[in-house]
Amino acid sequence: MEKWGVTTQTIEQEFQAYKAMYKKLWPVIKERIALGEIAIYVHPWFGGAPTGQQVTEVLKVICCDRQKLLEWARKNNFDTGRMRVHVTRLKDVDVPHLDFWGPRSKDVFRRNRHLMVQL
Repeated sequence: MEKWGVTTQTIEQEFQAYKAMYKKLWPVIKERIALGEIAIYVHPWFGGAPTGQQVTEVLKVICCDRQKLLEWARKNNFDTGRMRVHVTRLKDVDVPHLDFWGPRSKDVFRRNRHLMVQL
């Protein structure tokens, strides 16, 4: 199956590769956050999602600037009034982020691969 010019199999393989690299990517993620950039990454998840489905990963969109994060969400056609902005504690700083689960995470990944954190 093809979507946006990329086969679904390729997207799934790339998504899983990012999940496997999470620990190596973390220093780069923190650096991008410190610069005020939006960082997108996938990390393993054990247990259920808030949606009730069993998942093995979560995609996070994170930025130290809450307004910039919400602007990203609006540009990506997400209803920011219904979204819950979570907080990740990095040292002494609370950093806002959005979580995406299941099929929705793959869609966000597909449309925003250019923002994925890379080594």
